Amino acid sequence: MDRNTKIIIFGTVVVMFCAMVLLLLNARELSMSKKNGNDIIQEISQREMRISYEAAIKEEILEIKALFEDQSLDAGKIREVKQDLLGMRVPAEYRDLHIKIVQALDKLEQYITDGKEAEKSESEKMMEELALRYKWIREN
Repeated sequence: MDRNTKIIIFGTVVVMFCAMVLLLLNARELSMSKKNGNDIIQEISQREMRISYEAAIKEEILEIKALFEDQSLDAGKIREVKQDLLGMRVPAEYRDLHIKIVQALDKLEQYITDGKEAEKSESEKMMEELALRYKWIREN
C-alpha cells in the first residue's frame, strides 16, 4: 500500500471514530433528557393526585362533621363515607391521615353499635388532632 492510501484509511478511521463518539454522547444526552421528562411527568401526576385528594378529602371531612352533628346518626351513613374513603387513591404522604380518618369513623361506628359516648368523643378528638396536624383540611 502506498502512503496516500494509508493516510486516507487512517483519516477515515479517525472520522468514523469521532462520529461514533458524537453519536454515543448524543444518545446518552437524549436518554438523560427522556428520564428527566419522565420525572417531570411523574411529579406533575403526583401533584395532580395530591390536589385532587385534598379537594376530595375536604368534602369527606364536611360529611364527617355532619355525621357528628346528626342526632339520628346511623351506621349506614358511616359505612358510606368509609366506602368513599376506601375507594380513593391516596398519595403516599397522606396515607397516615387517611388511615386515621378511617379509624375515627370506626370509633364513631362503634359508638353507634355499643352506645359508649367515649367512642364518639375519641373519634371527635382524633378528627380534631388531624385538623391541627393537616391545617389545609380546615381551609375552604
